[in-house]
Amino acid sequence: MSVNLLDLAKSTIGSGALSSLSKSFGANEEATGKAFDLASSAILGGLIKKASDPRGATDVFDQVKNFDSGGFGLDDIVDIFKGGAPEEKQSSLSSMGWDLVSGLFGSSKLDSIIEMLSRLTGIGQGSSKSLLSMVAPLLMGTLAKQVKSGGLDLSDFTSMIMGQKSQVSRNLPASFSQELGIANLLDEGAQTVQRTANEAAETGAGFLKALVPLALILGLGFLIWKMTQSDAAKEVAEEAKSAAVAAEQAVEDAADRIAVNKPAVPELNLDSIKTELSDSFGSLTESVLGITDQASAEKIVPQIEEVTKQITGYGFDKMPEQSLSGLQGIIEPLVEKLKAALETVSQVPGVKEVLEPALGSLMDSVSAYTKS
Repeated sequence: MSVNLLDLAKSTIGSGALSSLSKSFGANEEATGKAFDLASSAILGGLIKKASDPRGATDVFDQVKNFDSGGFGLDDIVDIFKGGAPEEKQSSLSSMGWDLVSGLFGSSKLDSIIEMLSRLTGIGQGSSKSLLSMVAPLLMGTLAKQVKSGGLDLSDFTSMIMGQKSQVSRNLPASFSQELGIANLLDEGAQTVQRTANEAAETGAGFLKALVPLALILGLGFLIWKMTQSDAAKEVAEEAKSAAVAAEQAVEDAADRIAVNKPAVPELNLDSIKTELSDSFGSLTESVLGITDQASAEKIVPQIEEVTKQITGYGFDKMPEQSLSGLQGIIEPLVEKLKAALETVSQVPGVKEVLEPALGSLMDSVSAYTKS
C-alpha cells in the first residue's frame, strides 16, 4: 500500500500544532519539527520491527483495531497537540503513550532513545520523552483510521507497515536505526533492489557474450550462401561487409541496453550527513571546551564513543569511492575544530590521559577523510 504514515500524521494535527508544541517545549519550531519527524520515524521503526514477526504483526494489528476503545479518538489527540485539551486528558494520553512506547522498545532501551533524540534535535530529554508519549497515540490513531476506512485485514495492514521502510530510513540517522535494532530491516529493501539489478546485469552480460559469436556465425553463413549463388565476388564481399556492420551494431545496441540496467553507484545524502555530523561534532566540541578537570573529562568519554559509533554506522568503508568524494569537505573542518578545542584543555592535569583512548578510536574512524 502506498501510504506515507508520517505525512498523514502531520497533516492530521496540522501545521499550527508544531508551533504550539515548540512553545510548550521552549524550543524553536525547526528543532521541534525535526524532533517530531525523528520521534515518529523511531516509533514507525519499532512497529516495522514488531510487524516483521507474524505474532508481533498480529499483536500490533489487534492493538490498532481496539485503539479507540481506550477512550481517545484522533480528535482528542489533535487537541492535545494544539494545547487545547484539559490537563487530566493530557496526563491520561501521556500515560497511554508511554505504555505504547515501552511495549515497542522495552524499558531498557528507552533512556538511550530519549538521550539520542534530545542530542540530535537540541530539545531537552524531558521534552523528548513527552514527544514520544504524544506521537505514539497519534500514529496508532492514524493506523486505526486507515484500517477502518480501508477495511484492511492483517495482510494489508502488515504490508502498509512494512511499506514505511524507505520513509523511516530517510529520516533516521544510521546510529539511531542501529540503536533501535532495525538497521538490517531497513537495509533489506535496498539490498533486494541491488541484488535484482546485479542479477539482471549478469544475465544481460551473458546474453551479450552469446550474441557476439552468434553474429559472426550468421555473417559467415550469409557469406557462404552468397558465394554459392553468384560468381560476382565483389557483390558478395560488399554484402558480407554490410552484414558484419549490422552484426556489430546489434552488439553495440545490446551493450547499451545492458548498461541501462546496471545498478547505479549508491549515492550518499551528503546534506543529511553534514547536518547530523555538524550536530554531533558541534555538541562534542562544546563539551570538550567545558572540561575543567579530570572528572569532567571522564563524563564526555561516552559522548566521544557515541560519535565514533555514529561514524562507523554510516558504513563509509563499504561504499564505492565515487560516493565518498564529498566527505572530506564535510568531516575535515569538524575534526579541526574538535582538535583545537582538545589542545585548549589538554593542559589540564589528567585530561589527556582520560580522553586519549576514546579519541584515538574516533580519529581512526575519520582518518581516511582528513588530510592529517
